[in-house]
Amino acid sequence: MEMQRRLASGRLSEIFSRLTLRADRFMRKLDLVGLCRRELELYRAEELSALEAYCEGVNFRAQRPPAMRALAMPLTQWTPLDCLLWVKMMAFGLAANWEQELLRGQLAGEQPEALQCWGAMTAPPGFPQVDGSATRLRLQELREEWELIQQSLPEGLTPAGPGSNAWAVSGRLSATGRPLLASDPHLAPKAPDSWYQAELLWPEGHVLGATMAGFPGVVIGQNRSLAWGATNSFIDVQDLFWERVDGPLQERWEEIRVRGFGVQRELVQSTERGPLLVPVRDGHSLSLAWTGQVPGQFFRALFGLNFASDLSQARAAMRHWVAPSLCYVLADLETIGYQVVGHIPRRGKGSGLVPAPAWQEEFLWRGLLDFEEWPALTNPERGFVVCANHGLGPDLSWDFNSGVRAQRIERMLAARSDHDWRSFAEIQMDIFSQTSRRFADLCLKLKDFSQPWMLNDLRSWDGKMRADSRAALLAACGLLCLTELFLPEQWRGLFMGPETHHPLLKRGGHLSRLQPWVLTQVESRLDLELVEQALRLTHERLVSRLGHPGSWSWGRLHGLRLPFGAWLPLDGDADTPNQGGYLCDRELPGSICLIGSFRMIAELGRPENCRTCHFPGQSGRWDSGHYGDGVEDWRHGRYTWLSARESSNP
Repeated sequence: MEMQRRLASGRLSEIFSRLTLRADRFMRKLDLVGLCRRELELYRAEELSALEAYCEGVNFRAQRPPAMRALAMPLTQWTPLDCLLWVKMMAFGLAANWEQELLRGQLAGEQPEALQCWGAMTAPPGFPQVDGSATRLRLQELREEWELIQQSLPEGLTPAGPGSNAWAVSGRLSATGRPLLASDPHLAPKAPDSWYQAELLWPEGHVLGATMAGFPGVVIGQNRSLAWGATNSFIDVQDLFWERVDGPLQERWEEIRVRGFGVQRELVQSTERGPLLVPVRDGHSLSLAWTGQVPGQFFRALFGLNFASDLSQARAAMRHWVAPSLCYVLADLETIGYQVVGHIPRRGKGSGLVPAPAWQEEFLWRGLLDFEEWPALTNPERGFVVCANHGLGPDLSWDFNSGVRAQRIERMLAARSDHDWRSFAEIQMDIFSQTSRRFADLCLKLKDFSQPWMLNDLRSWDGKMRADSRAALLAACGLLCLTELFLPEQWRGLFMGPETHHPLLKRGGHLSRLQPWVLTQVESRLDLELVEQALRLTHERLVSRLGHPGSWSWGRLHGLRLPFGAWLPLDGDADTPNQGGYLCDRELPGSICLIGSFRMIAELGRPENCRTCHFPGQSGRWDSGHYGDGVEDWRHGRYTWLSARESSNP
């Protein structure tokens, strides 16, 4: 929590000196502290009272852990401002759009034909041209600065590709006759985890589920008659704008304390759209517009959701939600649906694909969409709703995930009409990879191959990404090699170069969008020569890395280094409901960057039957027995009742 508020307020350098100065300078440009102060003024007395009560509890039990003592980090009081600060930081990180825009802008200026690698996207009418050396230099400068910022942040503070699954079925598809809801948010693995399980009881109510360390309220959970799960909407709520500076700017000075180097003053310049992210050079700069810059009432919305008794009341509360932009799957005793929450810009001619010229009025934002225009769905005829970071409507973003996970979940939901918590757990733990299986099927079209055992492995493989499977390793690595070989050589470094820190690869599920597109292209051409090259390259790289094929398995590459030292091989990949997204590492699948760290299955009307599993454990103290005791249950899909009360349905 202490690191969270220091990151959000731009105060890491008070502890880490010049190492984190770039990050602090960037965060001061966003001015989240000033934004949160303005927002706190909008809250009602009862909401402020709840925030203050939460802070009193935090401060009563707070202890200065060894790590803080080693860093000479003081322990200061937790305040309502700190609660809101992390919400804003989380909202900024979940958006992830401006980073995609940044790299697309570079491609549009240097290699515009490469844009189609985002999934055959084409420029919309009136697409702004990125030309001229001044604009290209500003993009390069900002990209290099952002990469350096990410590299400088302490471990655990670099955000990476948030995702998530959430779905619900109506009573006619459940064994209980009432709706069921499941939610498993995908975040970067870390210890302690962001989630903290809690059950709150009071005479008039009961709510339980996952809270987040740093602020009150159940983000994912259920009460006596309503359940809710959340996914990142991936709706584009951030835009970069080219600024042609020929007049005065809004300016303020920020003072940053740097350990061992005194106070450094930073000039922050802004336009009416937002802060300038790079200095003005030759009359040009880049500004960031973000819906989260508008003060809202996040806690009014969250508390209202916790206390709501049905979808109608939940949606009434969500009107106050500004950021982050999420898709909430909802279920009450009779109704299921989803509701996107968070402000959405009303764009003029701009598309959000690349930075737009601020001096052309037709590209500027024209206010925000009304609440009634936010994507929503209630009681679909098919009897279920699924949200898994796929597209929720036209013209809302270029950066949705491919939809592979959503399609798999939908097929499994449609396969039966008597769902219960066990069938939901089976879906959450599902490790069938459609994209890897497609690659295997391409390989089986080869008449022969120099390593026939590889084809034999793929022929008998069921498409499941088991950690102990050699075929899963061959399919995942082969698909990565095919993707690399398919791309023109001059693009490979941009999309999947080794040792890369490109934001595109770390955020927004890029590989899960790129690989299905590559497969479609290769399948349509039936380019078996390229498939054979990919298999040969796979064999060469795996022999170099892992040695004799007899010891190969997916878990040799795909796993986590636990905080307590051991290597944990894991099932799944970026396209399986059981999320195991990874980064490229020296031309092979590398470290896992995304997991479903918290899983919940809610039975409507019976909150005592709410089942969960949680990585790595409930405690954030390394010397606690509960610091890592959830790992094995989480890994194997063993669920426990969240409620302290005895279940009525064992």
